[in-house]
Amino acid sequence: MIQLLSLFFLLVFFSTALAAPIYKSEDESGNPVFSDKAPESAEQIEVKEPVTFKSSLYTRQYKSVTDKLQSGKDSNNSDNFKYQTLAITSPENGTAIRDNAGNIELHYLVEPGIQQGHTIQLMMDGQVHSTVGSTGSVSIQNMDRGTHQFNLNVTRKDDGKVLQTGPTTSITMLRYSRQH
Repeated sequence: MIQLLSLFFLLVFFSTALAAPIYKSEDESGNPVFSDKAPESAEQIEVKEPVTFKSSLYTRQYKSVTDKLQSGKDSNNSDNFKYQTLAITSPENGTAIRDNAGNIELHYLVEPGIQQGHTIQLMMDGQVHSTVGSTGSVSIQNMDRGTHQFNLNVTRKDDGKVLQTGPTTSITMLRYSRQH
């Protein structure tokens, strides 16, 4: 009974303390001073209700995604996972580049990051040019004159099966050619 009575008085004390007005004034140095006592030059501050949210919902969603990723159901063994972005971002599709040495730098974007068990391949004219990491760039030297097709493929590491293909980007390399 004493504990219940103590709890009651504690709740009454805190509810009145929270309901008490708060005042703002300045000290002689111009610094703000907050108090529950109102000096002459003080102004009352309106205290708003705190914003709250149900963290349990987000915790459950996070745990669910984490469990799937750790078990490999969502990425490692799943042919259903789709990357949101899997594209050559620069140069733009249809760009013509003049470089007599045939050098070009391709920038690409993979979102979300590469999933466990996946490999990202840069394809040039239907052939694997290189295996790339997550978002970045690839330099190509001595590229032949003409128009070339680039795209990114997602493959499974274990058997090389293509799981997803990004959009094709056409780039034309303009190089000096000697006419005989």
